Amino acid sequence: MAEQFPVDRTELSSKEVSALEKFREIAAELPNMPEKNDRYYLRWLRARKFDVPKAVTMLRKVSDHSKSSFPSQPPLIVLI
Repeated sequence: MAEQFPVDRTELSSKEVSALEKFREIAAELPNMPEKNDRYYLRWLRARKFDVPKAVTMLRKVSDHSKSSFPSQPPLIVLI
């Protein structure tokens, strides 16, 4: 898939590129995770100083919170 906003990887260190690749693989395996671009993933990694496990934990928490706060189906309303 061509990225909408490609990342110039020359701006990243080899450690950062490696973290991005690992994070992308893990995020792809998460349930209900829409496919995102590298810029989106870099935001999570930068927030946790490229610590992949911490970034994944943060992404999961936000994803879980979004699911519970914004259910995919509206609640059933019974009219009497």
